Amino acid sequence: MPFIPVNLDETVEQKPVPKGKYSLMITGAKVTETGEKSKHPGAPMIRVTLGFTDQEINAPVITHFITFEYEGDDNANFKRLLLKRFLKAFNIPYSSEGIDIEALAVEMIGHTAELDVGLAEPNEEGDIFNNIQVPRIREEEARNNPNVARGRRRG
Repeated sequence: MPFIPVNLDETVEQKPVPKGKYSLMITGAKVTETGEKSKHPGAPMIRVTLGFTDQEINAPVITHFITFEYEGDDNANFKRLLLKRFLKAFNIPYSSEGIDIEALAVEMIGHTAELDVGLAEPNEEGDIFNNIQVPRIREEEARNNPNVARGRRRG
């Protein structure tokens, strides 16, 4: 049997990063369906994994879910907006004709973005995970598209 020189004393558990802006890369994207606890079980979605590009960061990957509209979805416009924000943030091309989500999932991998990373509320076991805040679409882009919701400016 071969000898593998590895110092396990220097191996530590990964921890979420503090809130801040980080460079992230899409390391995986898998088409799946919403679960039984969802308001609309079986609806298509993409499970995206995001890794930190800085090799010095010892944090777990971030999991981000992109859900898609379904027939009769009251949140269809909001889901489209969230998808568009995500695609713009990662500079992923899209068509106004529609989306082949399998092809989109493949296209996503390797794209990078500099995003605000936050901390989720602790889960039932007390574990805390990072999440992303995808930025709103820039005001000049929103002006060119009247269907995009605009944020309010503060005084």
